[in-house]
Amino acid sequence: MSLFQKIFLSNPDFAASEKPVLALLYDRLPRLDLPALLSRLDQWEPLDEPPRLTIEQDLDTGSMLFASVVFGAHTIHIGGLPSPLPQKAVERTIVQSAWSPDWKELAQSHLANVLLVYDGTSTDPIEQYIALYKVAGLLITEGLLAVVNEPAWTSHPAAVLEQILDARFFPVVRQNPPLVYWTGYIQAILGEERWFMTRGNHLFGIADFAWPVDEFTDPMDVLNMFHEVFYYFYFEKEDLQAGDVLNIDEENYYTFLALGDDRQALESEGKTFVIQKVHADEVERLMENPDVSEDPVYRG
Repeated sequence: MSLFQKIFLSNPDFAASEKPVLALLYDRLPRLDLPALLSRLDQWEPLDEPPRLTIEQDLDTGSMLFASVVFGAHTIHIGGLPSPLPQKAVERTIVQSAWSPDWKELAQSHLANVLLVYDGTSTDPIEQYIALYKVAGLLITEGLLAVVNEPAWTSHPAAVLEQILDARFFPVVRQNPPLVYWTGYIQAILGEERWFMTRGNHLFGIADFAWPVDEFTDPMDVLNMFHEVFYYFYFEKEDLQAGDVLNIDEENYYTFLALGDDRQALESEGKTFVIQKVHADEVERLMENPDVSEDPVYRG
């Protein structure tokens, strides 16, 4: 199978990808000396052996770039196109992002993109992301405008690459993945209901979360709560089920509800649970309520 088929024909919609995918947006497709660039891949961390590069097509032989790089357990396919991202992807990742209008305009002005598709054997999503960012760091040019993460419905400025690729930051990333860049935080409207929701948690084997919005909802409080819940279930390796109850601290207890048939439009690529705050004195009743879950679990 050619890289064009592997990257594009097998992935008509990268939002459904089960592994991380980054799109680097440029003002024009850069001419990249990949062998020279990949010789610097060990600048962040030592490699056991030199990376292996396969180039199927470069800009000297065609209008597109298709290559693969292998290092350690990681395989990353590179696909460069002299065209913008599909509009649907732009709307998901850039238009509804929380970045400034000026940055959104700049990002949307791109005329070319280079896709980095993870296809290695590592099962650790944090290491998958770090591997993608290392390759992305080699592809930084003056024409790089933005980084898009379509499976997570999010994006960020190109300068964030250098921040994450600071080797001193790697231990922090591995203990506290930068969810603000690697997962999406979106608003959704369903009928008369407004919701804050996550996207991209499925890449970490975690359900996405939904929170109903009212006039008293503070978006940053919800975002911080989403992150706290994510970190608990990811690092504790707990299997989240409808009806579970989690206390983040002595004052904040949450239960998790299935979306229900009338809210299936909010479903993501994995499961999605509505998070509901409960008072401490309600926990025992929730644990005993057979209508919530057949086997409710209290996470202390």
